Amino acid sequence: RLTNGYGGNVSKTRSAYVTATVDGRPNSLSGHTFQTIINPPNPQLGWEKVQITNIAIEFEAFDGILSGSVEHYLKHAKDLLSNVPYHPSSGVTRFYGNWSSMKARGWDITLRTRNLSGTLIWFTDFIFSQTADRITEYKPSPSNNNAYLTSSLGTYPVVGKPMHALFSLPWAGLDGAGQPQG
Repeated sequence: RLTNGYGGNVSKTRSAYVTATVDGRPNSLSGHTFQTIINPPNPQLGWEKVQITNIAIEFEAFDGILSGSVEHYLKHAKDLLSNVPYHPSSGVTRFYGNWSSMKARGWDITLRTRNLSGTLIWFTDFIFSQTADRITEYKPSPSNNNAYLTSSLGTYPVVGKPMHALFSLPWAGLDGAGQPQG
């Protein structure tokens, strides 16, 4: 079996046009109600584009006693939607858009044995799955290395690494003031 497909995702909660919400309380200084921008304009906002190729072999042998499948997939995703930090002087601290791309690949192997058949039926299934993803592009780069650790957005994608990679620094003991060093 060989399949190749294209798909896309679009956010139902965001727009390419500016949107705002009216605050329910008036401003304490002016007494006027005000609006807060929740989505700044982004005319380049578009669909995520995803291509998936799947190659599989299914088999059955020994009159159905042994069966299974071996599958391999490749996934290429472009123009992924996410937030990036934005300069607060603009009135917003996050900007939503098509900022990144990634690739993923994986294997699914299934083996099934029929151990008993008759009044009592007994099957044993062995399932093995492996997947790996890598960020291939992230358009805005963090302004400094500290942003990787303190981002209010959660995770900063690191090009060449998995989306939710876990990093650690070697322990360097404590300094003279008892503070940890890395």
